[in-house]
Amino acid sequence: MSDAMTRDFTSTMANARRAASSMTFLKNGAGESQPAPAANDPVAPRPGAAQPSVIAANAEFTGSVVIKGELHVEGVIKGNVRGVSVTVRAGGHVEGDIVAEQVIVHGFVKGRLFGKDVRICAGAEVDGDVRHTSLGIDPGASFEGSVKRVADPIAESEASRA
Repeated sequence: MSDAMTRDFTSTMANARRAASSMTFLKNGAGESQPAPAANDPVAPRPGAAQPSVIAANAEFTGSVVIKGELHVEGVIKGNVRGVSVTVRAGGHVEGDIVAEQVIVHGFVKGRLFGKDVRICAGAEVDGDVRHTSLGIDPGASFEGSVKRVADPIAESEASRA
C-alpha cells in the first residue's frame, strides 16, 4: 500500500470509530444490537416508551377509535379518533375528528383537529378546522379550514360535542 492510501485508510477508519462511538444502540427482542432511532424522527419509537398501536395500511375501520396511548394510522379510519398522540402517516386516511395531546399528519384528514401540539407535514392534506395550543404547517402541506389558538383544545373538543 502506498503512503497516501495508508493515510486515507487510517483517516477513514478513525472517522468510522468516532461515528460508532457516538451512536446509541438498543437490544431488539432477539438480543441483537441495533442503532437507536434518530431523536428528531417524529414517528420513531422512543427508547423505553410503550410501542404505538398501528392501524395497518391494509386495514379499514368504521366507528370511533379511543386509545390510551399512541396511535399511528397507516390505513383508513371512518370515525373520530381520540388518544394521547395520533400520527396519520403518509398513505393514512382519517374521515372524522382527531383529539389528542399531539397530532401529526403526513397523510389525509377530513375532519377537525384538536390538539395541544398539531403538526401538518409536507405532503399532508387536511380539510377541516384546527384548534391548538401550538401549530406547525410545513411547506408543501395542503390545508383548508380555519385555525384557532385556544388554551385547552381537548376541553374545547368536549364542549363542541355538547
